[in-house]
Amino acid sequence: MVLNMTELIIIETTQFQQVKKLLKEAHIEYKIYQEPPPKGKEQQKEKEFQQKLIADYKSVARSKKIQKEMEVWDETISDMWRKDDKK
Repeated sequence: MVLNMTELIIIETTQFQQVKKLLKEAHIEYKIYQEPPPKGKEQQKEKEFQQKLIADYKSVARSKKIQKEMEVWDETISDMWRKDDKK
């Protein structure tokens, strides 16, 4: 009979990279459910990335809105041309 046991261990440490290295060297399988928050420059880069992502999303949303407006105007102008052609 083979038992497949897993346990959840929560470790709060400032030596995160060293703990990962130790587990890897000991060939211990592990999963990380939450990475430590980025610090300093990494945190700033992450914040800038999020802001750029939001700005890009807004730009795409705006573009789609403008595209729909253009389609309405194109249709309106086409209708006007058709009416003028029938006269």
